[in-house]
Amino acid sequence: MITKWHIPGYGTYQTYSKPGFYKDYPANAYEPRYTVSGTAKNIAGEYLDKTIIDVSFCDSNGSQLASENITIHKFSNNYIKKFTAYLYSSNYYFKNIDYVKFHVTVL
Repeated sequence: MITKWHIPGYGTYQTYSKPGFYKDYPANAYEPRYTVSGTAKNIAGEYLDKTIIDVSFCDSNGSQLASENITIHKFSNNYIKKFTAYLYSSNYYFKNIDYVKFHVTVL
């Protein structure tokens, strides 16, 4: 889990990132967001037509505040696929997120 943002300066954007749930980003930060990246591997022993990875952003009470779905089509056996989910600070609950849950569905 990484918190990322850009700060405009000198005609270019400087990218900053911090590990974990960094909630006090600078006032002039542009597009603050949480980035969750991972790697999925098909260990089912067979071809999977469709795999859905649901990334849930939760508060300290366990309530789901947001979710992002990543779909992998035509997932061959032993194939490895990288994925990334983003949650932008424009969502009012951004600073209330305390942890992330994953749920995988295979169709």
